[in-house]
Parts: sequence; structure tokens; C-alpha cells
Amino acid sequence: MTPGPATPRPAQPGRPAPARDSGLVALEWLLIVALVAGLGASASVIVRRVVEDAAEAPADPLVRLLEADIAAVSVAAQAQSAYNDDPTADKTNYAARGARYRSRCETGIRDGFGDVVALALWEGPTNSDSASCKVTPHRDLDG
Repeated sequence: MTPGPATPRPAQPGRPAPARDSGLVALEWLLIVALVAGLGASASVIVRRVVEDAAEAPADPLVRLLEADIAAVSVAAQAQSAYNDDPTADKTNYAARGARYRSRCETGIRDGFGDVVALALWEGPTNSDSASCKVTPHRDLDG
């Protein structure tokens, strides 16, 4: 007698029927996991390329100059606030802090925005004048 196709055994009472396609289910899950991993990897590559492209885009010099002006105004406003809050009438306590603001203006702004700023000039606050940090752009900068 030649063996024919295997016929599944009938379920015995009290026992569940044997699962015939458990290998196929495992293969399907393996394919789903591989697909998700592939999508994750491709998304990671796409995001990395977009970030690299954005990092390589050169900044507009006029925007950088505007940022330098905003930073200079911020330093001057902080210095003026510290000067106005000084409780002494002759403002003697302000001298040490004034040197720090001068450094932040003249050195910090020039170094931080050296590509667009040629000179940053500090004028400390007095009883009659407000503090200012003036930015001079490079000559070759259009605008």
C-alpha cells in the first residue's frame, strides 16, 4: 500500500485539534517584523539626510546681522536694567557689572557674529544716557 496524502487525525475528546498552519503564522509575523524594521531604517536615513541638508545651508548674512543687532540690544537692556536697579546714588556698585556688559558687547558680539560684525562698540549707561551696544557690519556686507 502506497502512502497517500497525510490526513489529519481527528481530535480526541478532551484535546484540541493540532494546529496545522503554525509555521505559516510564524513566517507571516517574521515578514511583518522585517517590514517594520525596514520602514524604521529608511525613515531614519531620510531624517538624517534632511537634518544634514539643513545644517549645510548657509545662513543669510543679513539675517545674521539682524541676530547680532538683537543680541546687542539684549546686552544693552540687561545692562540698563542692572544700572537702574543699583540702589546706590553714585552707582559705584555698577562698575564691576558694567565691565562684564562691556565685554559681552565688544568681545562676545564680535566673536559670536564675526562673519558679519566688524566692530561692536559699548557705551555704558549714565544718569542721562541709556546703555547701548552698537554693531558695525563688515564693509563687504550688502545692505
